[in-house]
Order: sequence, then structure tokens, then C-alpha cells
Amino acid sequence: MKQEFIRGSRKRFETTITDLSGNAQNPDAGTCFVRLEKGGIYNPDSTPWHLCSAVGGTGEFGADIWLQNSLTLGDWVARFKWEIAGVPDYDSFEFVLKRKDQPWVNRGGPRL
Repeated sequence: MKQEFIRGSRKRFETTITDLSGNAQNPDAGTCFVRLEKGGIYNPDSTPWHLCSAVGGTGEFGADIWLQNSLTLGDWVARFKWEIAGVPDYDSFEFVLKRKDQPWVNRGGPRL
């Protein structure tokens, strides 16, 4: 089940960064970023890359992103990228962007 987020709110997108052995590890300084992509591919609706910072213990990094009212509703992917000892790695998760002020819009279907 995909997480649901409300358009027009601020949300913290975070991930746990691990090395190839699965142990939590901090990334190289200034190399952890997150971008939101509509439908999982870059398009004009995608957000720019946001620099992540430590949000918890070792390997827990994230960024607070404003989900603007101009973002398209529907399926999105939060895509993370970082480097550990100069080696690039990535992670992602899917979510659904919904509207709270007019919830009937979230159901989709034909419009008259």
C-alpha cells in the first residue's frame, strides 16, 4: 500500500542509508539528495533535487519538502541518491499525492 500525502502541506521525505552489507552508514558530506518525480520518471512536474541532512541516528537522512498546490495529483516517486566513499547509490519509494480540500477529485474518473 502506497503512502498518501496531502498536496499543499510540508512533508519530511527520509531514507535509511546503508552500505553494501546492509549496515547503516552516513553518506559522504553534501552528496545526499531527494527529488519527487511524477510517475517515477523525470518530467516538468518533478521537483528539483533537495539536499538531505541527518534526521536521526546513523544513516538516517531526509529533507522537508513543500508539496505545492501546483503539483499534479496521483502517483509519485521520492528518489534519493547519495555517495559513500565516492560510490554512488540510490533508493526510492512510491506515494500518492491527494487533495484534502476537495476529496472527490482524488477518485478520478470522467469529468463533465
